[in-house]
This record gives sequence, C-alpha cells and structure tokens, in this order.
Amino acid sequence: MCSFRYQQEAGDDYKPYWHGQSEQGKDPQRLYDKGFRKNDPHQHQGVIQIYLNRFYEFQASFQGTTQSHHAWMQLQISRLRAYFRLVEVNDIVGFVTGVIAMNYVCMDMAKDIAIKHLNHDK
Repeated sequence: MCSFRYQQEAGDDYKPYWHGQSEQGKDPQRLYDKGFRKNDPHQHQGVIQIYLNRFYEFQASFQGTTQSHHAWMQLQISRLRAYFRLVEVNDIVGFVTGVIAMNYVCMDMAKDIAIKHLNHDK
C-alpha cells in the first residue's frame, strides 16, 4: 500500500515505449490497473518493477536493512547496464560470451566479498 500511496503523492511519470506502440499515457497506476494479460508480450514490466522495487525499499526501511537493499539495487543497475552494452555488440556469440564472463566476474567478486566479511568477523 505504501508503494501505491507514494506513487500517488510523489511518484515519477512512467511512459513505456516499444516500436509501433500506440500512446499509453504516463500514469503507472493506470497501466498497472489494466491487469496481467497472459498472452500479451507487450505488458508494462516497468510498471511492475516500479511498484515491486518500491515495496522492497519500504520493506528494507521497516526491517533496518536499507544499506543492504541499496547495495543490491546498485548491483542490479550495474548488471542491466552491462547487459545493455552487450546487446549493443549486435552479435549473438559476443553477447553469450559476454554474459558468461559477466556472471563469472560477479560470482568471483561475491566470493571475495563473502571471504572478506567471514575473515572480518573473526
């Protein structure tokens, strides 16, 4: 409820776009209220992400895990930007190779962070 109420009071406009679409408006609530359409590939995933990620933000605030949540969101943004750069390569082999390498780097860094924190606690 907090996520929807925040959107009503102070949320940003969200205007989805894909090639060939008709005007959809810029109100996330109106787009969300259209509901889930099982066979429609052009649903507004951005709207779902707006509300879901805002929910996670409120949840982290209530649980006192805001710093951890912000780190998680920064990781997600970094990964999306990396995927975007890989898509721009415009080569399926390059894309797949890049995704595999990116996943390896992320796992390797996560391992290093976990080891650092395990050693820090001793």
